[in-house]
Amino acid sequence: MTSVGYERRCAGGERRFFLVLFWIVLVTVTSNCEAGAQQDGVADRKQARPKDEQMSRSGSEEDTLADEAKLENICDIQSSLSAYCICDSLSLNDANEAKCSVFNVSDQNDSIWESFKTQAGLQELQLNVQEDGRLNFLPAVVLRNLPDLTSLQVRDATIDTLASQTFVDVTQLHELRLNRNKIRHIRPFAFQGLSRTVELELSHNELSSLERGVFAGLDSLRHLFLDGNNISLVEDSVFQNLRKLEELDLSGNSIAVLTGETLMGLQQLKKLTLRGNQLAIVGDHTFAHVSNLRRLDLSSNQLQVIRQQALAGLRHLNNLDLSRNQLKGLDKSAMLPIWSNLVNSSMTFTVEGNPLLCDCRSLWILRDLRMSSTSESVKTNIDRLNCTGLASATSSTNLITSLSVLDCRPPAGSTATTRRPPRGSTTSTTAEEEPKLPVVVNDSSTSLQLSSPVESKEVRPQDPVSSAATNTVLPELESSAPIVGVPIATVCLSLVFASTALL
Repeated sequence: MTSVGYERRCAGGERRFFLVLFWIVLVTVTSNCEAGAQQDGVADRKQARPKDEQMSRSGSEEDTLADEAKLENICDIQSSLSAYCICDSLSLNDANEAKCSVFNVSDQNDSIWESFKTQAGLQELQLNVQEDGRLNFLPAVVLRNLPDLTSLQVRDATIDTLASQTFVDVTQLHELRLNRNKIRHIRPFAFQGLSRTVELELSHNELSSLERGVFAGLDSLRHLFLDGNNISLVEDSVFQNLRKLEELDLSGNSIAVLTGETLMGLQQLKKLTLRGNQLAIVGDHTFAHVSNLRRLDLSSNQLQVIRQQALAGLRHLNNLDLSRNQLKGLDKSAMLPIWSNLVNSSMTFTVEGNPLLCDCRSLWILRDLRMSSTSESVKTNIDRLNCTGLASATSSTNLITSLSVLDCRPPAGSTATTRRPPRGSTTSTTAEEEPKLPVVVNDSSTSLQLSSPVESKEVRPQDPVSSAATNTVLPELESSAPIVGVPIATVCLSLVFASTALL
């Protein structure tokens, strides 16, 4: 083989070698690319998964926003005929206060209640039913969608009953006003969950009784208004859970009986208003459980009797109103438990408007109370008191003027005269209503000391004739002088007459 052929074969072998090497490199590079592509695919899938979840969440939020977008802003509502609200801001979720006029809503599922979701940050809400409107329930949807609510007022609705756990969704509520809603019944635990509520108004409804358990859960309550109802029954211990209560208004009801057990648990009570009820008697220790009471209003009742211990324990009392009752007299003994209060300069005491009689039983008001009190208010109220004359129930005169012309001096012992005692009696009796009476001579009377003790033991029983003669009244011996001060001549004459009668 020539050298040319050899060179050709060598050149062909080199080409084959480089071709094989090229294929090896190509296969290696391709394999590496495929492996990298697989790894990149796994990483991409891992990264795509949270993005998908985020997009899903975003989609649900957008759906929620879209649903809310379908709701009209409760503070800028235009289409609803059920209610209309005025807020302190028209921006979504920006208002703090809303005052709503309710026209006619008869269903808990009315779309107007869902519109309150557009102002979920509301803190104060008023629902005032208009004169020709109607609302016969508390909107549970509103309470559920307003978790930050601190003040709620519903007025002029027709809510017959407050069911148990009505307010469990508004635990931040501080003030609850349910005035003029024709509420007739409150179920036990109706206010459960309102542990932060400090003021509750149930004025001018149609409540007829207060049963134990209705105020359970109101641990922080300080002011309770129940005036203007028709309450006639208040069960014992009904307020026992209201340990922090400071003010209780029960005026304008039909309460006829009030006992110490009724007010049990109200250790912190400072103001009690019972004006305009049917109380006729205030019994002993009625206010024993409210020893911190400052103001007590019993005006415009039917009070005729105040027992001696009725006001016992009220050592902090500085305002007592007994005006416009049926008191014909005011016994000083009933005021003795609070006497130190009455004479204090900060005391206010009112009794005007009672049919006080113009007699000496009221003398202590002028002589003791007015003279001892350092309170100008007490003195002024006493000066304004009127009384009714005994002869005429229609005439009324100033108490001070009437007492100034009455002779309220007690009958003096020095002017008393002896009246005929019963047969066999050893003591004489005095006549307070008659200033001058005939002298009655009785030999068995020890008041004259006619005989010594030894002689008195020897006195024999008398026969009826001599006894009758002995008890004869002597007109000619009539004297206004006391027995102890009888002149010696009169005593002697009496002895002579007695001896004659015995013989």
